Formats: sequence, C-alpha cells, structure tokens
Amino acid sequence: MVVFFDALHDLGDPPAALRRAHDLLTEGEILVAVEPWSLDRLEDGIGNPSVRVDYALSTSLCTPCSLAQDGGYALGTQGGPSVRLRLLAARASATR
Repeated sequence: MVVFFDALHDLGDPPAALRRAHDLLTEGEILVAVEPWSLDRLEDGIGNPSVRVDYALSTSLCTPCSLAQDGGYALGTQGGPSVRLRLLAARASATR
C-alpha cells in the first residue's frame, strides 16, 4: 500500500508522484490518496468560517510551496476541484 495523506496538493508534480507510487505497487496492492476536505466551488463555502480559514492557509502555504517545486501544477487551495484530482489519479494508473 502507498498512502498520500494531505500531500498531493503540496507537490509541484503530483502526476509524477502518483505514477511513481503506481510503479511501486505489486499485484493486489493499492494506492490511497487522502486530501483535505474542500469544495469544488469556493462560493459554496461562503458563510462557513472554517472554509475561510482553510482557504487562507492553503493560499498562503500550500500553493506557494507547490509553485516553488518543478512541475508547476499548483493544485493548491484546498486541493482544488475533486474532479481534477480524480483525473490525475486515473491518468497515473492508466500509464502503469
């Protein structure tokens, strides 16, 4: 088992990390990626104080961290839309 916990959105090249993880897996092993709870649309969180704090922290820490690395994906703010993360994971497993 390979586990990413609250990490993919901080990486400059999450697809490369996912591909490498898939390369390490053998028959029957799994990859687990857990990202922070986030909303696909920022406006859906208006009025929720924890959403404001999480987005502020992610914008000031996670996005700059990923931009400072090679790759430039900058999934950043709370991991971004879930559809984007699922697409990256699906592409990584398809190249296996």
